[in-house]
Amino acid sequence: MDRLYDAIARRMPGTIWATGCKSSYMDRNGQIALWPWSYEQFQEQLREPDMEDFHPFLVPHY
Repeated sequence: MDRLYDAIARRMPGTIWATGCKSSYMDRNGQIALWPWSYEQFQEQLREPDMEDFHPFLVPHY
């Protein structure tokens, strides 16, 4: 996931989402939580995900 977040951070400058305003598209750290590429690229990325990018963990039951 770190590679994805880094790639998104590199892609966002110059987009309308990175104009310095506050919006619901930003997380609590000011990171823009959007996919900056085309929908086709989104589909391609999800077609064969690299499982090394995922770190599963257990969520405790309450």
